[in-house]
Amino acid sequence: ILDATGNAHERHLLRREIATTMLVNHILDNAGASFFAEMQAVSGRGYRDIALAYMQAFDFGGCGEMLEELYALEDKHNQEAVYKAMAVLQGALEEAAFFLLGPLGRPVAPEVESAGRTLLEGIQDELPGELAATQLRRSQRLIEGGIPESLARHIVALQQMPVILDVMRLAEQSGKPLQQVLRTRLEMSDAMLLPLIQSAITRMSLASAWDGPALQSLGRQLELHAHKMCRMVNDASDVEATIHASGLAKVRDSIADFVRGERTIAGLVVLDGQLRRMLPPTLAPR
Repeated sequence: ILDATGNAHERHLLRREIATTMLVNHILDNAGASFFAEMQAVSGRGYRDIALAYMQAFDFGGCGEMLEELYALEDKHNQEAVYKAMAVLQGALEEAAFFLLGPLGRPVAPEVESAGRTLLEGIQDELPGELAATQLRRSQRLIEGGIPESLARHIVALQQMPVILDVMRLAEQSGKPLQQVLRTRLEMSDAMLLPLIQSAITRMSLASAWDGPALQSLGRQLELHAHKMCRMVNDASDVEATIHASGLAKVRDSIADFVRGERTIAGLVVLDGQLRRMLPPTLAPR
């Protein structure tokens, strides 16, 4: 059609409407029919902002190429693994879009964004302890289902997009190297056992239709707590000193008790309340 009509499409009276329809269809085809309604309910933002946030995350993560590889792999032998990989990818995109729609989701300089993409590609090598083991297990499950190792690792790495997006803004605000800020944030989260809470959330039983959204909301709040804790620390070497000086050691003990004991939504709410009281209320840069 374009060969026959030349640049006539640029003057089409409905060009914006057609382009918008194509974009929305692309998002719904990948994210699901309820994506816009769910994101509007939890973010309070309009459909336009939600679409822009999704596409920004989609481009930042290089998701187009990954989806093309998954489509090419799909056959009757590995269909289940391909669908699981798609679910991981779309879940990561939803979390990244939610972050971009929040108070921390401000634009950064192009060079910072480019460095952030590079950091995301090698994130597996930066993850500490339990978080690295969790990411490795998730990758291995996809690999065992027939997904190539490189693709599986990249898809699972997308789950760290909110962390990288946050690190990009923290680095730009503080003037510190991206790698240093990432290491500080990861060390602080690991020291405060936040990965263990996130892992526990994924395994908790749901007793009602409201439990799923409640757990998701509490899990997202943990990322905001991690941002605030990172801003309290000058460097990864100061993590333990900061935890004890700020009184967060007692909260860490409560987190350890929660992980070892009966894990309930009520217990998560209590931990969230403790962190809210202990951490700085402002998100403004120091």
